[in-house]
Amino acid sequence: MVRWLDPHQLIDTAVRVLLSGMFSSYADNRESQEREPATVPDRSGEADLWLDYVADVGDGWNSTYTVARLLATEELKLDWDGEAHATQRGRILVMGGDQVYPVPNAAEYENRMLGPYRAALPCVRGEAPELFAIPGSHDWYDGLVNFTSIFCRNHWIGGWRTRQRRSYFAVKLPNRWWLWGVDIQFGSFIDEAQLQYFSDVAVDQVQPGDRIILCMAKEVESGRKQAEIHSDRDVEYLEREIIQPCGAQLVLYLKSGKHYYARYEQENGLRQHITSGGGGAFLHPTHNLPERMDFPGAHGTITYRRASTYPSAAVSKGLRKRIWRRRSCAPRAMAQGKSWDPRHSPRRCLTLTACRALRSSTPGRTVARTSTGRCGSWRTGVTALALCRSAQSPRSRSVSERHAGAGRS
Repeated sequence: MVRWLDPHQLIDTAVRVLLSGMFSSYADNRESQEREPATVPDRSGEADLWLDYVADVGDGWNSTYTVARLLATEELKLDWDGEAHATQRGRILVMGGDQVYPVPNAAEYENRMLGPYRAALPCVRGEAPELFAIPGSHDWYDGLVNFTSIFCRNHWIGGWRTRQRRSYFAVKLPNRWWLWGVDIQFGSFIDEAQLQYFSDVAVDQVQPGDRIILCMAKEVESGRKQAEIHSDRDVEYLEREIIQPCGAQLVLYLKSGKHYYARYEQENGLRQHITSGGGGAFLHPTHNLPERMDFPGAHGTITYRRASTYPSAAVSKGLRKRIWRRRSCAPRAMAQGKSWDPRHSPRRCLTLTACRALRSSTPGRTVARTSTGRCGSWRTGVTALALCRSAQSPRSRSVSERHAGAGRS
């Protein structure tokens, strides 16, 4: 695991953030990507499509491998309230950003991300699953040099085959669904070549009534920082000028950057806003999340209400108390001449989240599942999120969420 509280690590990361912020405008690798083919993978011919999503991945080998092993499993059987659910390994795996910590050099990618995923799924029989990725802020610290060489060259990562040629992509899914992965750099802006790519996709291939999942590698909250204000405007522009003119609907925001799971649903609307960033990194608290949040839309601010979080607010508060209790134990133990190992701190507990989405054969129905676990106590649980929407009747929609857990001490 990255020693985030180590002063040397903090200083090194701060210096890289400063340098990348200063020179990112002059070392934007997306300009050179314009020479690559503007491919649009078409997977709409399949009746059913399972989609795996994971983000904030490469913090440590053990935690990353734990999540990768779940993603590599062909079938995960879940039981809840006497009802059995079977999930399949995703035909497509989407990595939502920050594939490595703390810096994106070749050695860190190899040790913290590539190694665990190759070990979890060395190879597969039959048709191999595909992998698409968008870069997060930590992937950007070297100007996307290593990200491009790993994810944009049709290489193999264990049993997964990378398919994209640029740091952004559009994938056509069955039953008139689309997955768009947007690269917003450090939250600064969407480059002109990327806007042109999505504009061409919208004009040439997107049909009126199609539904779009927008995936981005940074949680964007309006009004906090100047960079986030710019990224808000870019997302608004993308929806207003590219998505809406072609008659499509933006129905789901899927974001990373925060190491928890949180789902907000639009008040008096169908749109969902999901933050999922527990692919192996440390856990962020959820008890301070507001009941309602305002996010920008193409025609003004949209209000969302909180529907579900993991961990729950109660569990999050409990973990916070344990951290402060552990902090108070350290000086007391050392004063008594006893040994104290900070590695045993509950701060090392991780939430391991991999969001798995199923495109059902039922028209207009999408089911997303999130498998979660916590290292240290070897407790595993499953969160099933169902987003049901009828293609014939837009008003017939239901949302159900289920949690099942099994512990082993």
